[in-house]
Amino acid sequence: MNLREILSAVYGETGYVVPDSFFGSPSPDDIQVCFLANRASSYLREKGFQRLIKRFTITLTTSETYALPSDYLEIVPDTAYIDGRIDAAYLPTSAPTWAWLKSQNSTSSYTCFSRIIDNELNINAPSPGEVLAFEYISNCPITDSTGVTFKQRFTADTDEWLLDDDLIILETKWRFEKAKGIEGWEVSAQESKDYRNSVMARDKTAKTIGPRQDSVLAEPYTPLWVS
Repeated sequence: MNLREILSAVYGETGYVVPDSFFGSPSPDDIQVCFLANRASSYLREKGFQRLIKRFTITLTTSETYALPSDYLEIVPDTAYIDGRIDAAYLPTSAPTWAWLKSQNSTSSYTCFSRIIDNELNINAPSPGEVLAFEYISNCPITDSTGVTFKQRFTADTDEWLLDDDLIILETKWRFEKAKGIEGWEVSAQESKDYRNSVMARDKTAKTIGPRQDSVLAEPYTPLWVS
């Protein structure tokens, strides 16, 4: 859904008249709900939904610092590897270990030790030509109407939301009701929380989603007979 459709749903459920547009509207209510939608968006992007997970690769050179993706929010833990190797890269390397490595003034290291400092990826003694890959969470849950330009915040009615539509509708609705002093906003906030928990529970698959119903095994699993 685009922003106008999202906010129209919020207004319709709250009993407000839906305007022709929200961004650029002279109405204080319309302006406020746009700000609240952006607050809701910023809140939801922090929940680690898989729709915002991306994979990033860097070909190492002799440089020890590299730019992070432009939409970088946070790394997905334990996903950093050098392509072609089975041993994990240390990302992030702990501060004490990093300080120790730097105190050694080493010019080579088989293990890829890396750390994010001042919004740059720092790699200790990189091996030129190797490719470091890792997963990260994007800070852009929104695109423009073309779907090409990713955005951190809504800036136009035509901007499109990338996550579950009801997530942003419910999250914006209770915030708008609270701001307007509408009775029952607490109920809307709880509904939003319950729905968010439900979406988060199914957002990422698990190895085991429930007990096997066709299993015929029963304890003990180890044969007790002696040949």
